[in-house]
Amino acid sequence: MKFLSISFCFLMMSCATKAPYELGAKFSKVEIDQKSYVKPEFYYSKFKAPMASRSIASMEENELTNKEAYFLGMWRQKIKMEKVLGLTQKSKNYCPAFHNHLLKYEKELGATSQRYSLGKDWMKLASKEHVVANPVLALPVDSKRDLFTFIHEESFVDTDTVKEAFENYYKITKNELKELCETGASEGYFVFANYAKYYSTDNSFNRSEQALQALLKVTPVTNFYLLDSIKVGGVSGPDYFESQMLKKLKAGWFGHYVDDLNQVSKNKVSYIKE
Repeated sequence: MKFLSISFCFLMMSCATKAPYELGAKFSKVEIDQKSYVKPEFYYSKFKAPMASRSIASMEENELTNKEAYFLGMWRQKIKMEKVLGLTQKSKNYCPAFHNHLLKYEKELGATSQRYSLGKDWMKLASKEHVVANPVLALPVDSKRDLFTFIHEESFVDTDTVKEAFENYYKITKNELKELCETGASEGYFVFANYAKYYSTDNSFNRSEQALQALLKVTPVTNFYLLDSIKVGGVSGPDYFESQMLKKLKAGWFGHYVDDLNQVSKNKVSYIKE
């Protein structure tokens, strides 16, 4: 029960809205109790979740355990982020706690053909109309400001600033995966596991605005949200490992939420030359 109390506090504390700019009644911002702005505090939209979650699995149902879904989902997301950043992926990875899993799913965890781009016109997108559909705008630029606030205060942003913000976010996943590989567990995993066990089955909580706020503090969930927003072409929605992870949380509805955001914004996205 030690981890239950820690995880519950992390999920639920400081959820009051406090956006740096007035976003209007439709938008709010999740807050995390942190001394400096390291973990993104994502903007979210008022919503009414569907009564039933969609079917999102493409292999055998419930094939993965909670820990396998969490780890493999994040590992695959790390590979995608490295593609976005143009980082060379290591041919061999030291990961004793999940060595057999990486061997078993080597093919599924291979390089992705999906294209991603950070080359959006962020000056144009830094408005209340676009901020929820473009979670990159919530990424920290410094210890106090996210990209959205930075753009409004400086009236300027360049590709290096956006890339650095994304790379710093990538390091959160990279560092947690290192911990998982070495110890088989992490604080982030216990947050995930406690949500799956204690909160996902609470019908008064699941699919609520409180549930959305809590999910936006679960790293592989926000990784999916962020990566899906910078896809160029291809199929929107979660991959197999992300689907399994959302299924453990009974949060297939979150995929609908992201889809709806992307549908509204897809015809309004403009790219700059990279």
